[in-house]
Amino acid sequence: MKISLLLLISLIGISSCGTKESETQNNPREVVKKSSVQATTAVKHKILEDTSHTDFTLYWKSFRQAIIENDTAKIMALTQFPLETRGPFDGDPIVKYHKKYFPQLLSAYLKEENYLPGDTKPTSFFEQIKKTQTLEPETIQENWARIGNLEFNKISNRWRLTFAYLDYPTIEKLQGK
Repeated sequence: MKISLLLLISLIGISSCGTKESETQNNPREVVKKSSVQATTAVKHKILEDTSHTDFTLYWKSFRQAIIENDTAKIMALTQFPLETRGPFDGDPIVKYHKKYFPQLLSAYLKEENYLPGDTKPTSFFEQIKKTQTLEPETIQENWARIGNLEFNKISNRWRLTFAYLDYPTIEKLQGK
């Protein structure tokens, strides 16, 4: 009797383990969760790999490509927060933007227009960044660079966007005026 009871318990245990495995393998939600986590982790690793540049020219290529592709997550990974901004003059007050407001700030900034030397009509900062494939040596210092109205600094041996000069209409738009 004891032997048959032990045999019955063993069979139930084996069959329930088998059922649990097959339920997990056949449960589409479980597969989606696992693949979603794996995909998110892969994206985070790729962003970290693409944002760890110590050479500004490589950093600029990555930053520029992220702007062109509208890859906000990557641009944010290439930015130091809070991002400091101010108007076009040094006497304008500095305003700091945290990650939460960055997409709105970035969108407004990229739409700003400016004249490039030799242009007869204004060009958006998006178009200017898109055109800036080769950097002038004087725009890059050892730990600091400025491209257009954007400033970059080397922080903990990694380049980051740290400052943006905004025009007054953009500042007013961001302030909701």
